[in-house]
Amino acid sequence: MAVLRAKNLTKDYGNNRVIESITVQVNPGDKIGLVGNNGVGKTTLVELLTGDLYPDQGTVNISKGNRIGYLSQKPNIDSNNTLYEEMKLVFYETTKIESTKSPPQRYL
Repeated sequence: MAVLRAKNLTKDYGNNRVIESITVQVNPGDKIGLVGNNGVGKTTLVELLTGDLYPDQGTVNISKGNRIGYLSQKPNIDSNNTLYEEMKLVFYETTKIESTKSPPQRYL
């Protein structure tokens, strides 16, 4: 079952079409990298997938119980934190859940 599905995403900024008819599916365990020149729409695509932007056309569906964590290129960083601490804040809820889980029990 897919964790995330996006279908026919299109995004325009004025007369400039940045994303056109992109369809993507992310399955559990997938590792994804976005590579491309500056200005080709990588950040726009990520922001569409996270819900920070809305597509002009198309849909984004995240499976129930899943969320996307994303550390922005232009973060609002607390200068009292290290970069690592700021990065961990993106995954705060996940870390909190993980820390409350009991360790697996061993049987002899």
